[in-house]
Amino acid sequence: MERVLIAYNNDYKSELHNFFESCADDAKQFCVDSHHSFSPVCPPSLNEQNVLVPMKEHTICFVASHGDADGVYNEEHAYIVSTQTINYNLSGKTLYAVSCLCAEKLMPALKRIGLETFVGYNDNLRVIEGEPMFRDSVMEGLKAILKGYDKSIAKKHMLDKYTKCIEDAPSDEIKMLLLHNREHLYFE
Repeated sequence: MERVLIAYNNDYKSELHNFFESCADDAKQFCVDSHHSFSPVCPPSLNEQNVLVPMKEHTICFVASHGDADGVYNEEHAYIVSTQTINYNLSGKTLYAVSCLCAEKLMPALKRIGLETFVGYNDNLRVIEGEPMFRDSVMEGLKAILKGYDKSIAKKHMLDKYTKCIEDAPSDEIKMLLLHNREHLYFE
């Protein structure tokens, strides 16, 4: 059984807070459906201490929050997981980040300390809040992992979901944004 830490920024002053909360709600439901335990962390408790310390007891860290090349940060723009935080509790674990740019510098730093699996993006994650195709595509990999699929199969599920959403997109704008996200996905 997986133990999943679900960290998300649902602070009403933060841009995309509804999207992040919807992703976290999906993560919680996937855990329930697949009989995995989870621990939620959100503002005002969303900080490095409340994410990285409990990872000692968890196998997957799911994060839905804003990020940059160096890491993922909370509603106060303080890093919760970054190239500057102490990340050893992530060794041998999975980090699944619904965040911009974190595959750029954070992913290599975490791989050096033994992170087993990283899912995230090496460019800005493009989202139209309220369009479910964006949430469905970014969450498909976690859904597959929690169903027990091998990581390579979970990656294929995620890429296939992106392809299906791109094909079914109701507008060229949505199609192009989804394609951008698919092209910048890192599932290592």
